[in-house]
Amino acid sequence: VCVGRLCRQKGQDVLLRAWETVVRAVPGARLVLVGDGPDGDRLRAGAPPSVLFAGAVADVRPWYQAADLVVLPSRWEGMALAPLEAMACGRPVVVTDVDGARESLPPECADRCLAPPEDPAALARAVTGLLLDAD
Repeated sequence: VCVGRLCRQKGQDVLLRAWETVVRAVPGARLVLVGDGPDGDRLRAGAPPSVLFAGAVADVRPWYQAADLVVLPSRWEGMALAPLEAMACGRPVVVTDVDGARESLPPECADRCLAPPEDPAALARAVTGLLLDAD
């Protein structure tokens, strides 16, 4: 699951590029993008069938609770709430190594759960690693 406004800042375009690699390694994987925004139509047009666009929701908790992991592929952040909300629901997170996101991770998780921004290959490795560990 990726929760956030569908816009360049949040990096869902990078996540969709990474997703191609994730699905090759984990064929049954599904990605849900929760939120709306100015990039919604463009992202939908380039998304494979394994990606669901849930739109804006009043309560994100059910999405977090149903997820195997939560991804925040942001290019920049102020103070990222999505990873904190996900961890409060007991879900692992992958975030990009940007101010406002990296600080949300417990230090012992940084090696496995942190990816450079705008790096689909590194993001795919982190997501795939956590998905395969969840099985």
